[in-house]
Amino acid sequence: MLALLVPAQAVRAEDGFGPLTAADQDRIDRGEIVVQVEKTSDALKSFRAVGQVKAPAERVYAAVTDFEHYADLFKIKEARVVNRQGSHLWVHAVIGLPWPVGDRWVTNETVLMPESTMFAYQRR
Repeated sequence: MLALLVPAQAVRAEDGFGPLTAADQDRIDRGEIVVQVEKTSDALKSFRAVGQVKAPAERVYAAVTDFEHYADLFKIKEARVVNRQGSHLWVHAVIGLPWPVGDRWVTNETVLMPESTMFAYQRR
């Protein structure tokens, strides 16, 4: 999976994703985040989330790659970097789900690309 932070006007339809509709743009203009799941028969899907943040892409990138503070941004119990080798890191996150499921965890192998405000990750 690849995350890319770009100005809103640069978002366009790409393979596997439909174009943003007028209704999507209205939701984005109201401050909502529009999420699209890749249209593919593959079991593993990519997603695209589009929204507006009134900050430079570099500042948003710094926030969304501050994995140690993910619990402050997202609905998760815990996140921590368990291994780091330069721009390549492994992030362990714990998600609290209601009973009877309980807590679940995931480790993402992540590659940071700050020069292009991108990062790629793969669940392990």
